[in-house]
Amino acid sequence: YFYNSMVNLGWSHPQETLFSFPATLTREKELSLYLLLAALLQPSLVILQHPEGPGCAYHAFESISLLKRSSRDYNTAFFFLTSSPGPYLEQASHIAIFFRGHLLEEGPGEMIRDKPLHPYTKELFNNSPKEVKYPIIAHRTPTNGCPFHPLCPEALPSCGWEGKDLQYFLTELRYNPSQNAEKEEKVINAIASTRLAGTDIAISLSSDTDLVWQDLMDNLQEVMACRQKPMAEACQDMYYHQGELYLSFPRIKPPAIKDLGQRHKVACHFY
Repeated sequence: YFYNSMVNLGWSHPQETLFSFPATLTREKELSLYLLLAALLQPSLVILQHPEGPGCAYHAFESISLLKRSSRDYNTAFFFLTSSPGPYLEQASHIAIFFRGHLLEEGPGEMIRDKPLHPYTKELFNNSPKEVKYPIIAHRTPTNGCPFHPLCPEALPSCGWEGKDLQYFLTELRYNPSQNAEKEEKVINAIASTRLAGTDIAISLSSDTDLVWQDLMDNLQEVMACRQKPMAEACQDMYYHQGELYLSFPRIKPPAIKDLGQRHKVACHFY
């Protein structure tokens, strides 16, 4: 019965698979076997997670064939969790895009694939995760505004920049200098410590630096404007008070999900 089911669902080399040791099966082959077992049970819903690894795109096509036949023959719906676009998303009738637990975009599969709206969705479909070189700031989870704004290539000043972003930005200056490295080094060497106060940040001046407060303010503004202009423009105020330099940022709510029609929804300050 199991062998006949494998043949009916279009399994390639079913006899070879049946007589293989479990340890010799790839993770992608295991996924296909789980799909087959699910199909035989004829459930109304199957939840799966896409395995990642060498060759997963190749083996995905066999799984996709099983998905199609199971959906057609047994009226089974599949809910797929995956961290990167691939052959599975090409077959999805509905797609929801999440980033660090936040829903950013959802809608009919064809619409999301052909016309993604959120900058994160665009990046996801245009780049392989292994090819994207994320900056240091990628390792933080924003608490202000859009969760993707520190990495967004289209970020606006109104996307939710805060003092925590500036902390990571200063770390980025230290380890990944730009062509303006000399001025960036002056800024880094002039700062003794930073302290967060809500969305604001307070900076203490190092005793070893020759810079005065006004010089630090001017250099920091210039460096921010060159490397992270939206964050520089988001800074509402910069002033010296009781031995510390304060940079003030506004509190921004996360963007709400908006229905743009045809069941296409997006959470972005652009819309």
